[in-house]
Amino acid sequence: MKNTCLQMALMMTLLVSCADLDANIHNRRHCTVVNEDTCNDKFYWDRLCTQCDDTYEFNREYEWFEGMLKEGESVRDILTIISESQIPTEDGKGTLFAYFIPSHGENATLAHTTIVYNNGNFANIEHYIPRMRFFHHEGYNQVVWDYRGYGKSLPDTEPTPDEFLSDAGLIWDYAKGVAPDATKMISYGYSLGGVPAVEMALTNEQCALMLEAVFPSIALVTESASTLTFGEGFFSAGKYDNVAKLKKVTQPTFVFHGDADVKFHISASVELYEAAAGPKDFWTVPDTGHSLSTGGIPEAGLTEYMSQLRAFLDNYAPDCLTVPTL
Repeated sequence: MKNTCLQMALMMTLLVSCADLDANIHNRRHCTVVNEDTCNDKFYWDRLCTQCDDTYEFNREYEWFEGMLKEGESVRDILTIISESQIPTEDGKGTLFAYFIPSHGENATLAHTTIVYNNGNFANIEHYIPRMRFFHHEGYNQVVWDYRGYGKSLPDTEPTPDEFLSDAGLIWDYAKGVAPDATKMISYGYSLGGVPAVEMALTNEQCALMLEAVFPSIALVTESASTLTFGEGFFSAGKYDNVAKLKKVTQPTFVFHGDADVKFHISASVELYEAAAGPKDFWTVPDTGHSLSTGGIPEAGLTEYMSQLRAFLDNYAPDCLTVPTL
């Protein structure tokens, strides 16, 4: 009964406010709210310690999940020089903080490949540093960024849909300027990050698109949060409709999802996969959930995860790779 009342209250609130949910899905944490309490969160993986004047600690020590690494394996530190850039927003309202993490260069086929990583909804890029460590370990170049209102990026307000998508375009342009080879760039979206990743693929040439546990539309986000079901046009202007956009994306697309994901059912990714217009592949990850905090796809087995990404590139997007000369 209690849940039913909460659902009805949410529905009435939405009806009264006529909210556009595209602008109300963000679960950000700006650096101005970071303090001793957030740095000592009882949940280890959710700790946020980087204040506005600090630098992100990309080599923080982590207690990796059991089963993530094979016996004797480790995750290497990021020893290359990380470049921080502050990019003015197109509307003049703020500044985006972006970072280029160069490849270590030891994997020749990936030394010129750049992943533009668009992280999930929670907090800011500090929460996703383990994923950056994983990509560096394998040998990719990376561009990562704090969304507007997240982490260090300004202003300290939720982005509107137009602002979020405009900011994604700025980051892609920035990535083209720092990537060692602008023809070997991949937009990668995890969860909410699918919105900027798909937008990047829709509006730019790139060698591949990768989507990890991404939602197809705002309608599914609403259903996940409240168990209420609305059509996409009910409270959404369609700016985040990944399915509609993927129908126009012809780049090689890799979609993957855990079959134990309770945030978004795996059918969400099936819908995305079916919509993608270009060469595509799908990976169902057994017994794996959604969140980095509780163990997502990379945390379920790092070797298998990296092997799947590489197999996709070998078979569907070889232009992303560098063929060593003999």
